[in-house]
Amino acid sequence: MQADDTLFISPFSFNAGSTQRVIHFAENIGAKTILPKKDRYGESPELEELIFPTHEKKLLTYPFYLKNTLAILRKLKPRIVHALKPNLYSYVPALIHAKTSKCKIVLDCDEWDALTLKDAGFPLYQIKLAQKLEKSALKHANAIIVSNELTKNERIPEQYHEKTFYVPNGVDTSEFKPIMQTSKKNARSKTSTKNKFNATYLGTLYKTGQIRPIIEAVKRMGGDDVQFTFIGPGNIEEIKKMLGAHAEKCVFTGFAERKKIPEMLSQADALLAPFPNLPSLRYASNMKVFEYMAMQKPIIASEVGELPRVLENGKAGYLVEPGNAGQLLEAINAIKQNPEKAESKARRARQLAVEKYDWRVLARKVKKIHEEIIQ
Repeated sequence: MQADDTLFISPFSFNAGSTQRVIHFAENIGAKTILPKKDRYGESPELEELIFPTHEKKLLTYPFYLKNTLAILRKLKPRIVHALKPNLYSYVPALIHAKTSKCKIVLDCDEWDALTLKDAGFPLYQIKLAQKLEKSALKHANAIIVSNELTKNERIPEQYHEKTFYVPNGVDTSEFKPIMQTSKKNARSKTSTKNKFNATYLGTLYKTGQIRPIIEAVKRMGGDDVQFTFIGPGNIEEIKKMLGAHAEKCVFTGFAERKKIPEMLSQADALLAPFPNLPSLRYASNMKVFEYMAMQKPIIASEVGELPRVLENGKAGYLVEPGNAGQLLEAINAIKQNPEKAESKARRARQLAVEKYDWRVLARKVKKIHEEIIQ
């Protein structure tokens, strides 16, 4: 099977977390990816392996996007179209092209889109459209890849299980990795002049409900020996108002370039993933958790979805009840009081990241699935 036998399609630009999933698969297989040049996630870089049907993604210009995408597919003649999500911008052109060619469709479900849209408050018509596309994609796809085993077990009808495969999200362990202690000190001095325990959260801050347990933990944390660091853009001023005088315990970095994130995570003594117990998150596979694991840092995460399994039920991290600020504080104190145990969990997390969740390992699984359906 040749690299140009496969073509990936993402409905989002390069910077979207979902797109990074297929970008890494394509990169390690040696394939190209069709994606929007520009959308709400920003502008994609000009790279040889990226193909842009239109400059900017807008619903009004969708017919133009679809026409150009189909023209690209006809020209390149891939044997497999790997479509990220049952989406108008990925699955629909793949389906139309498959009906006029001999190519196979691989549907990549990195979450369950209808539930994600519902939890995010999208209009009912968009949720209904997502449901219709999901139903069609499950029927017509030659293979279905899910990033969370619960998706297969709970959302996909049993009649499609034989063609459904599990490939989680992952991490580039050569990019996200432990750093030298001396380097850590130099990096840490850039954000804090005090020798404090640094509990860090990575992610956008637009939805304060996603980080409410951290906000409550900040308010309840006694003393001033813990610093909470938030890496990512969002409603920072609103969060500071919610914190009141406790905001002085926090550092907000704002938007951070992706290439700088590993260094920023290296400054942490604990990495936080306090996900709420939402239906959409039950079927997600959050990429930042794998990046946390690769950094060889103690992780505090909610018992949501597949996280208990990924973190080996606490052997590779600390698990807390969703929304429970008290348990979050207890986990922070446990790390402070027993750093040897925390380091043991962190080393196990790094080992898992390298052996099971590195993009190179996962891309080999994807390539094997591709090969099976064109035999």
